[in-house]
Amino acid sequence: MFSVFNWLKRIIKIINNNNNRRKPSSGETATRQIQKLEADGKEYREVILSNNFKVLLIHQKNASEVIGSLAIGVGGFNDPVDLPGLSHLVEQAIPLASRKYPELYGLENVVSSNGGRLESRTYAQRSYYQFNVEPDAINETLDR
Repeated sequence: MFSVFNWLKRIIKIINNNNNRRKPSSGETATRQIQKLEADGKEYREVILSNNFKVLLIHQKNASEVIGSLAIGVGGFNDPVDLPGLSHLVEQAIPLASRKYPELYGLENVVSSNGGRLESRTYAQRSYYQFNVEPDAINETLDR
């Protein structure tokens, strides 16, 4: 019997297997500077969190918006044979609500009320999520 819970466990296993870097210990983060062109006025830094998520921080002075993006190494090719389209369903369901914020469309409402957009896409081997908001709304948006 197939369940979404088992499918999500498989996704986590695939993500963990695809990431062979040293995992920082609990509470630790690893950082490194990114090489860039001299003419590029932005500042870049990569952070690897204790949960092994890689975060690329890009700072541009006087920016009018903040953009966040997440790529997950799971897509349509990971769908079970008997449930085609499951990855797309999960892509659409993830931003709907959470335990901490159970109201339906809460994230989308926060993003849109702060001048932004929320987008997601599923491809063969990856799923992508992206948002943009005004700088004052970044903490509330990330918390969701």
